[in-house]
Amino acid sequence: MERWRSQTNLLNAMFGLLLFVSPWLLGFSGFLFLSLALVKRVSELARLRSASQKKTDRRGYLVEDLSTLQMFGISTTFASAVVLSLYVQSATASSLYRRPELLIGLIPLFMFWQCRLWLSTARGYMHDDPIVYAARDWVSWSVFLATAMVVLAAKLLPI
Repeated sequence: MERWRSQTNLLNAMFGLLLFVSPWLLGFSGFLFLSLALVKRVSELARLRSASQKKTDRRGYLVEDLSTLQMFGISTTFASAVVLSLYVQSATASSLYRRPELLIGLIPLFMFWQCRLWLSTARGYMHDDPIVYAARDWVSWSVFLATAMVVLAAKLLPI
């Protein structure tokens, strides 16, 4: 449900700004937000497991679902990287950026960030929503800054 809410918010923002919403953005954001929603579920189930509870109060997840949800979440992380790598090589990227080949740098940045979120979750460090966690995490801020630099370089550097 949270994934759909996030995508709906993204769509509303795009339509509100009258921007073109590309299928690449929808695919990438869908997998990214699903992964983030699953990080939150997995961290919630891990807390329940440590408290010896079997089921969430408001959701239909059981503690036994934890490893399956973890696999789903990590898989969606890699799926988002595949969509991003296909976008970087697409005609759409070539038409929007002066140096689209620089966008290849986004792939390891996003993979590092998402895999780090999953490691933090597996180690029990994820106590909040992953967005709240990222907002407080200096490594996440560094990745976001590097991402902005890569996008700006791809957009502004001369051919």
